[in-house]
Parts: sequence; C-alpha cells; structure tokens
Amino acid sequence: MNFTKERRKHVRYSLGDGAVAVFGTSPGPISDISVGGLSFLYLENGRPVPEFESVDILDGSQGFFLEKISCRTVGDCLVVNESPYNLLKLVRRSLEFVGITGVQKAQLESYIHKTTHSLVSC
Repeated sequence: MNFTKERRKHVRYSLGDGAVAVFGTSPGPISDISVGGLSFLYLENGRPVPEFESVDILDGSQGFFLEKISCRTVGDCLVVNESPYNLLKLVRRSLEFVGITGVQKAQLESYIHKTTHSLVSC
C-alpha cells in the first residue's frame, strides 16, 4: 500500500448546508474549511475564474459573515459527475489563507468550533 503524507497544516472540517464562499464574482458552497484555508465548488462556464486576493465567508443559517480574508489559490480540480445527463461542470477550488489577522482567526476558530460536523478524511 502507498500512503502519502498529509501536507495540510490544519485539519479540515465539513460544514452543513448554507455556508458559502464568495471569491470575486464566483460564489459557491464551501466543501471544507480550516483556520488555514477552505475549498468551495463553483460552476465552470468555459472561462477561467480570475485570481482574487481575498474571500468572504457567509453562513446565513448561523448569522456569520467574515469578509476580506486574504488568500491565494492552491488549485482547481474538476469534480467527477457520474450522471451522463448532467452537462454542468463543477470545479472545486482550494484556497489558502495568507496574512489572516488575529481577529479574523479568532472569529473563524469560533465559527468552526460551533458549526463543524465531522472531520474531512481526505
């Protein structure tokens, strides 16, 4: 068996429905989150999503909004859709937080502690 070393510095957690990342003009549901970054899904429309320097996190069900978290894109990955009838392409974008302030980090830690459901295993 081939085991690869986990490269993330922070454990990622899954969230319930309703948490959205707003990255420029590309909002999408958050797949997983940590104090070091997050990943979210967006619809691929044939044009590349530009780089932005910050992301906003919005969760209306929890009354949570954290804006302008400095970040950089780590990668985009096409999500495999098993249905032959679905023509939409879904992409998972991974972001790393860079230069997060102490206040933002504290708010994010509190939010994660309050709302996470289970560990993301991969």
